Amino acid sequence: MIAIEKCRKIIGDPTIPDNEIESIREALYSLAFVLFDECAAKPKDFSRESEADAGAERLQFRKALALMPEFEREHIEERAAIKEYEAELNKDEAERSAIQEYVERPRSH
Repeated sequence: MIAIEKCRKIIGDPTIPDNEIESIREALYSLAFVLFDECAAKPKDFSRESEADAGAERLQFRKALALMPEFEREHIEERAAIKEYEAELNKDEAERSAIQEYVERPRSH
C-alpha cells in the first residue's frame, strides 16, 4: 500500500488530513481492484497485439510499479520473471499476472 506521505506528495496538498488521504487512497485501491477485475473478465487475443499495444502495456506496468513501495516492486518484478520463465508466459502476460496476483492477495489492515 502506498504510504500516506507519498499519497500527500502525489496529491500535492499538504493541508489534507491523514484520515482524508487514507479515504482517498482506499477509494483509489477499490477502483483499481474493479478495473483489474474488469480487465481479467475480458480475455484478450494477444496473438494480434501490435508492437505499439505491447509498448503501451509495458509502460502501464512500469507506471503501476512506480506507485508501489520499492520492496513491493521488487517482489512483483521477481514474480513476473518467474512466471515468464517457469510458466513460459510472454513478458506482457507474466507482468499482468504478477500485478493481478498482487492486487488480489489478501491484505491485513
